[in-house]
Amino acid sequence: MAKGLFVGLAGMDIIYYSDNYPNRNDKSAIDDYKTFTGGPAANEAITFSMLGGDSTLITSIEESPIGDVIKANLESYSVRVIDLSKGIDILPFISAIMVDSNGERSIWSGQRKFPESDFTLEDCDFDFCMCDCYMYPHSMKILRDLPDSVQICLDVDAYGDHVYDYLQLADMAILSSKVWSSIDQGLLKPDLKIAITDNDCPIRILDSETTYSVPVEKVEAIDTLGAGDIFHGAFAYYFYDQGRTLEDSIREASGIATLSVKYHGTREWYDHARP
Repeated sequence: MAKGLFVGLAGMDIIYYSDNYPNRNDKSAIDDYKTFTGGPAANEAITFSMLGGDSTLITSIEESPIGDVIKANLESYSVRVIDLSKGIDILPFISAIMVDSNGERSIWSGQRKFPESDFTLEDCDFDFCMCDCYMYPHSMKILRDLPDSVQICLDVDAYGDHVYDYLQLADMAILSSKVWSSIDQGLLKPDLKIAITDNDCPIRILDSETTYSVPVEKVEAIDTLGAGDIFHGAFAYYFYDQGRTLEDSIREASGIATLSVKYHGTREWYDHARP
């Protein structure tokens, strides 16, 4: 069993299923809503663990009643949690999300500046590290402290000032087509493996001098929330734990992500996954 280290955001997602935004200074009563532990790194760690991997998550949750719920939920999925903000009494990251009848989502993400931390990763007994490129500069320090034996895979969720700092440390990067369009390819390492996702369009893979695509099944989406995170966590499982080829791992992970959008939330897919 591969030991996976996940670095990045964990918080609480409050999801409302509705087509109607409330009018200004008005309320909208919605009886279809759910709550989940969310955040890219948290969803990736949970997915990896659900499929059979060994997950450790370094994140920032802090001490609060909501934080206690987040930690307990992560631990219920056998995710070990290292909290960079342990003992700090402030709210964790909380997102309010509206999902419409087409499965498309709008997200209000409550994020704040990361507290100072002198954390040093002492136990580096991991096979790979997946980082969502948040929690800078703490995440950058963790990646730089990893030994060369630990493969680094990035979930490049958004283009930002530090994206090339992360990419210089990575062995593998998964980016959306939107982020890829902003990347200066001349600044990338020649041996960096890249997967470019574009909703239900084929996934493009750049592996050394080889370029090819993996098709994505088109289905009727009920809820696209977290599908990218699930894809990343499933990729980590098939590539690092199961030892599949890059192409096969992308294909299997795509199948899991596609399955996830057919159901509400970020966990129900598992009940419908093949044995």
